[in-house]
Amino acid sequence: VLGEVQQSSQYFEKALAIYLEVHGEEHSDVAVTYRLLGLSFWGCNKDEQALSCHEKALSIMLNIDCIERSEIAKTRDCLGDVLHALGRAAEARTQYVQAAEFGNRSSMRSLGLLMLEDDSREDGKAVEWLSLAAKEGDNEAAKLIEGLDGIPREEWPWNIRERMMDSEDPS
Repeated sequence: VLGEVQQSSQYFEKALAIYLEVHGEEHSDVAVTYRLLGLSFWGCNKDEQALSCHEKALSIMLNIDCIERSEIAKTRDCLGDVLHALGRAAEARTQYVQAAEFGNRSSMRSLGLLMLEDDSREDGKAVEWLSLAAKEGDNEAAKLIEGLDGIPREEWPWNIRERMMDSEDPS
């Protein structure tokens, strides 16, 4: 699978070069391709390169008028994931909040998990975000809410994110 992801990076880099030549920098196709390239880099554990691509994609998206808000939200969600992986939780939270406010359910779930992980004592807000994600159809958020129902915070498992990732792993 890693070989396929690495190959996809090469294809996205070629597509990006073509889009840049045809459209110039400030175009929606260029921005989306930067995001896809960032996802590909992230899949290869090249977090710094992924971060650079997602930041570039977001910068372009915020400067053009013809991009849908859902595309901006997806990019903010991807950027949040990379920032969180790099240990930059406060910056990740900012991206997740902005994406979640646009209705991105993945960011709603990630924001809820991030709030549960820190000691900010925002459990109520975390559960609100997870509930919103569940209401929007996020099954992992729904399972987590169900699993925490009625359990006092001091008894919650502190490896919630790891448990969530394990539940997504089909093996």
